[in-house]
Amino acid sequence: MESKKNPFAAQDPEEAHAFFLPFSVAKMRTFFYMPLYNTYSRDPIQHFVTDYVQVILERYHYWNRSNGGDHFMVSCHDWAPCISDKNPKLFKNFIRVLCNANSSEGFNPERDVSLPEFKVEERSLFTSTQFHASGTNQSILGFFAGGGHRYIRKVLLKHWKNKDNELQVHEYLPEGQDYGGLMAQSKFCLCPSGYEVASPRIVEAIHAACVPAPCISDKNPKLFKNFIRVLCNANSSEGFKPGRDVSLPEFKVEGKGLSTSTQLRAPGTNRSILGFFAGGGHRHIRKILLRHWKNKDNELQVHEYLPKGQDYGGFMAQSKFCLCPSGYEVASPRLVEAIHAACVPVIMSEHYVLPFSDVLDWSKFSIQITVEDIPQLKKILQAITNEEYLKLQKGVIQVQRHFTLNRPAQRFDIIHMILHSVWLRRINFHLPS
Repeated sequence: MESKKNPFAAQDPEEAHAFFLPFSVAKMRTFFYMPLYNTYSRDPIQHFVTDYVQVILERYHYWNRSNGGDHFMVSCHDWAPCISDKNPKLFKNFIRVLCNANSSEGFNPERDVSLPEFKVEERSLFTSTQFHASGTNQSILGFFAGGGHRYIRKVLLKHWKNKDNELQVHEYLPEGQDYGGLMAQSKFCLCPSGYEVASPRIVEAIHAACVPAPCISDKNPKLFKNFIRVLCNANSSEGFKPGRDVSLPEFKVEGKGLSTSTQLRAPGTNRSILGFFAGGGHRHIRKILLRHWKNKDNELQVHEYLPKGQDYGGFMAQSKFCLCPSGYEVASPRLVEAIHAACVPVIMSEHYVLPFSDVLDWSKFSIQITVEDIPQLKKILQAITNEEYLKLQKGVIQVQRHFTLNRPAQRFDIIHMILHSVWLRRINFHLPS
């Protein structure tokens, strides 16, 4: 944070958008309570933070101009939410970045920030899930292993502990079994709350390319009315709101990911295949596509699955148009793979809110086909002139940088696009003057 090379740090406070208060709740707990106190009263921490803020607001004018609305703290300690309880008026606008983002303990999703909890030592991401291959052959439907503390986990274990081979729920794994390996073999990773609402399990699931479950906002729509959700499954028929939520392009970063399938392919204009698709026949749009076109045309190549040894990315790189029908969800990594293959995406979906559509005009680099038009798909694509196709392909190449994941992030890449989309929605909320 103190490094002069930190791209997020302002050298002049007048240029800062927000101010970080660098106190540690974990260190305060150690200093104030061990071994001096036999009580777990939060009073010492609350008094310390209040005094700290009083010094800040007396010495600098920045807190007073916004009533703390552009100041923030970060903590994963489960006592962190209580630091503002003694003086709610002083901390009314103060932004708390918390792992323990529990709405029943005062977490305000319109003001506070939910921080994903993760471990960096012991059984950390680096040893449990981060370096597991994210293969598509995930044989376990759902997986959980953990203690039965608090009522949500107790209910889960009561109904599912050691009762199903597909939905594998264990209180604790037998010695020698690989926790991260089981996550990497699972389609869904169950993330029930324990002592806190947050858990490192959700980040471990993400690094294992395992879909975290369950959904968090359906049970309390009033609480999450203004909450910004950044979702791959941007389905307007399932409550996705384009004016509030952010559509996230789905992509893979390991296994048959961008790097090995399409990202490093030469764009090339000599493309002999009119259109290409290979994938499972799940849900009605893909079933319609496969029924009309599966293995029926050499120019419009539609396969349920490619024969072993054939190059999926190579087919995309040889195709003018890449068909991107919705499957289980409206989104698919296929859309981003097509863009990186300089292959014009043909989007076949219902209710899909396309990523970054606030600023990107998808009609300039993609084709959208209704389900009713799938039987006429070849005629529609053949009717696109070569001049029109080259304009679309040029548009695809121009937007590639917006769908590229860089580490560290670079200007205009996918991280910047996501944050820009969040910012566009955040500016609808204004601090009181």
